[in-house]
Amino acid sequence: RLDIDCSMLLASLIDTAERSPFDEEESLMEEDVADGLSAYKKTGVSLDACIQREFGVRVSKSQQKSDWGKEVLDKEQIIYAGLDAYLTYELAKKLAIKINSYKMVKIYKLLKETQHAVVEMELNGFPVNWEKHALLIEKWKGQEQEALDHCKKYYGEVNMKSGKQMNEWFKDYFKDKPLVLKNFPKTKKGSYSFTKSALADFIDFPEIKALLEYKKYSKLLDAFGEGLAAHKHPVTGRIHSSYIIGQTRTGRMSCREP
Repeated sequence: RLDIDCSMLLASLIDTAERSPFDEEESLMEEDVADGLSAYKKTGVSLDACIQREFGVRVSKSQQKSDWGKEVLDKEQIIYAGLDAYLTYELAKKLAIKINSYKMVKIYKLLKETQHAVVEMELNGFPVNWEKHALLIEKWKGQEQEALDHCKKYYGEVNMKSGKQMNEWFKDYFKDKPLVLKNFPKTKKGSYSFTKSALADFIDFPEIKALLEYKKYSKLLDAFGEGLAAHKHPVTGRIHSSYIIGQTRTGRMSCREP
């Protein structure tokens, strides 16, 4: 195997080293995080973002879609290709110095070694029993509806997925229980939080227990329902996710699409 470096892995580790991944200002509640990448308010770890951050320049991408199959390339194409190669090489050198200063060389090498296995995982995909999956979706839909019907006893026509409506309902419903209002978790913007972790300490309230039950099946359908089935590959019939190495707050792997 060729010894190929990865600017994205280098940048991800440097980003982790230069900010606390659990900084209160950076952390997001679980339901606000769409994937492993969302937990940081980053400028990004793409090649373009790294070049801008490290060198203060931005290379125009206008030549990317030009005709690279012609016999003689334009001057602009040659300049673009040259800059792309030169800046990538200089970026790798600069990031490598930082990785060494943060004593993360061993970690970087370990993550880099996983890339070969990760590529195989992406290409192989994984099988799903789609018939059973369809049955499971129908089961969850029924359970979600039952939970929704139960919630209507407390919430009426309130849209439980609307933070604004839920806050208005909560303040009115618990207006005679100031301690509940005082102790209930809030977001950084000062509104009441209705994430699973925020609700967990108040599960003794039947209203909250009913809401948690509804959110359970709603989240299952959102994460593993028809949206997951939409990613079934038309040829292999498998799921071929895009795996992400070392970019979550904890450093574990994550994936997207789906």
